[in-house]
Amino acid sequence: MSHTLVNYHFGGREGLRTAAIALRVAPDRVIAASSDATGRIDHGMLAELFVRIWEDPARRPSLETLARDAASGSARAAAIVEYLQESVIAQLTASFGAERARRAAIVIVGVVFTRYVLQLPAMTSLTPRQTIETMRSMLPRRRPEPPA
Repeated sequence: MSHTLVNYHFGGREGLRTAAIALRVAPDRVIAASSDATGRIDHGMLAELFVRIWEDPARRPSLETLARDAASGSARAAAIVEYLQESVIAQLTASFGAERARRAAIVIVGVVFTRYVLQLPAMTSLTPRQTIETMRSMLPRRRPEPPA
């Protein structure tokens, strides 16, 4: 990998290392682990895995850094956004349909920023279980099966 590209997109080796650590638990893998054999996402499992990963003290700092970087508007942010659009939103759309995928993204990004990045007391006062249940109640259900 080019030293120039690493500096441009990640601000140096440390930024690349942080991104690599955060992506060990890549969002598309979480979605895949929340899916059944047909590729349909179980919204309850998605909420469970999502909160479990973000609550892990070993993973949380790098995930918070990744979230802040994604919101920064930098060249690195553009790469993160492109990855999320192509890997995560595409999987959500395939399972939920476009409108429900947008709702799921709003719920997930909302929890990331209100609970973990901004640490709003209304969200940090919830237990992980309460956070999971709140997400479950808000995440869209599977797209209805087409009539036979």
